[in-house]
Amino acid sequence: MIYLFAVLNIAASLTIFVHCACRLTVQRWTVRQPELWIHALLLAASIGVAASNLSGQTRNPHEVFLNVGIASYFMAQTWRLRHSKAQNW
Repeated sequence: MIYLFAVLNIAASLTIFVHCACRLTVQRWTVRQPELWIHALLLAASIGVAASNLSGQTRNPHEVFLNVGIASYFMAQTWRLRHSKAQNW
């Protein structure tokens, strides 16, 4: 069961990493925009989560569920934006 949580956590953190990296590179940001800092923080945190899971540390199941939920939200948001008429997101 712990192995399944580790795999889910790594997959979720990689999804969050890709979403945040793509989001940070598609537009010009200013230092005063909160979204810049939020995505940068999530990007760094996803690297930390993946690294800690790869090093063998066991995770609390609630953290895994939270990470999977955040990754699912980002995937749904990305899918919605890609299939809408939005030109500048």
